Parts: sequence; C-alpha cells; structure tokens
Amino acid sequence: MATKETKNSKVGEQNVSTNKKTSLEEKFSKEAESIFKDYPKTKVLYFTSDGLPFFEKTDAQNHAYSLKENEREVVEVKKSDKK
Repeated sequence: MATKETKNSKVGEQNVSTNKKTSLEEKFSKEAESIFKDYPKTKVLYFTSDGLPFFEKTDAQNHAYSLKENEREVVEVKKSDKK
C-alpha cells in the first residue's frame, strides 16, 4: 500500500497529521502507487482535493487556491517502505 503516513491540510491552515485514513487518502492511494512505480526516487506526493497529484507541496497549494473555498485541501501521501 502506498500510504505509510499521510497529512491533510486545508490551504492556509497548519498541517494536521492523522493516523486514520480519510476517504481522500484512500481515493488517492492507488494512483500514488502507480506514480511511485513510474518515479521510483519520489518519496512523497501531494494531491489536491480534485485529484491532481503534485511532486511539490507549494504547487499543490497554489492549485488548491483555484478550487472552491470549501474544497481547498492538500493530501500528502508518502511512499511505503514495504515492497
């Protein structure tokens, strides 16, 4: 599974670390696994609530600002150490 540790954050707020997978994390985990296979040196991805993946957190945050205010969420998905 691709999600070892995830963090959700509303853009403009501090990150909130969670141990429980949210529905967004579950939604993005399969896509993250595929991206991690294609880019093996990548350790973390950032998904916006509309499903776009980014390698850089700032890029994800900038894109999130283009979304509706109540949908401005960035989900961090880290690569699992398990193979």
